[in-house]
Amino acid sequence: MNNVIAIPAIIQIPPFEFPSERLLELESIVTRLENAAWHFEQLLQKETISWSEKEAAELLGISHLTLQRIRRSGLIGYTPVGGKARYLRSHIEDYLENNSRKPSPKRKR
Repeated sequence: MNNVIAIPAIIQIPPFEFPSERLLELESIVTRLENAAWHFEQLLQKETISWSEKEAAELLGISHLTLQRIRRSGLIGYTPVGGKARYLRSHIEDYLENNSRKPSPKRKR
């Protein structure tokens, strides 16, 4: 097999070889992303079940303490169960919808 990639008869570029340590690093990153995606899917599949404070915070990408502050300020709904806050999908979606920011128009200088 020829180790050269032919590009219109005039130019030939040798194949790019990625350093093996970088390839291993990228494979590790891909594996972690796949695991995170799987975990996120598992959380989303709990549609009829409520999320704990920790799970909801993870879903939103914030700490559980930040979520507690948001809840106490009344910006996100929750359902108390056994003295603990539980979050339904509708609570999360409402919070995201009501607290999203629209991009501001660019100013002319």
